[in-house]
Amino acid sequence: DRKRAEALRRLDALDFDDTKNAVYAFSLLGHFVLTPATEPTFKTLLAALEPYKFKKEVPPLPAELKTKMLAFIGEAHRG
Repeated sequence: DRKRAEALRRLDALDFDDTKNAVYAFSLLGHFVLTPATEPTFKTLLAALEPYKFKKEVPPLPAELKTKMLAFIGEAHRG
């Protein structure tokens, strides 16, 4: 599926140094790569990312959260 492939390509290219854009892109693109197995993880990640969406200035993502996002992306590739 072309949408899924494009979403994976864009997820792989996320710039985690730009926290706000990375969070928005992950939240949007993640829906295109969901599987029944990854849906609970994605929902948990969305909840954890919520505070990074609505502030004007956001802190960098904690390493643990970034690691979980990357693990989700890796799982989506195996999907």
